[in-house]
Amino acid sequence: MNQYDSLPRRLEKNYRAIRGTSTVVTKRLEVSDIEEIQKLLNDSQPKTPDEKAMQVLIQYLYKNNKWRTHHFLVGSLMQHLLLWVEAIHIFRYFDIDRLISVHWNGSTYECSAYSKHVAAPLVVQQEASPKDN
Repeated sequence: MNQYDSLPRRLEKNYRAIRGTSTVVTKRLEVSDIEEIQKLLNDSQPKTPDEKAMQVLIQYLYKNNKWRTHHFLVGSLMQHLLLWVEAIHIFRYFDIDRLISVHWNGSTYECSAYSKHVAAPLVVQQEASPKDN
């Protein structure tokens, strides 16, 4: 195994793990998946200068033609490389962009429940009974 074998394997493993989470499979938010997806996205980030150069190339291609690059990667069975494009596009690809929000803080991803899926506390107001008047 050469130095380049570990990168695709790590990305493929992380891609499959994200794809297999309950949130991605059922399209229903599982709070336990938020931390797991965040960990997998962060683990997918480049670890060496060579990996960083490959990521820059994928991002350059994606930014110049999102549609063609997306279809090339998926059609070539290299969809795991989508883990290196903009976070919102990763979440759209997995169809979880309305379940989990993601933010890049400059060095790592931070994931949280999408705000519309965070339940507000239920406040029940009781009407005044006729006896109270």
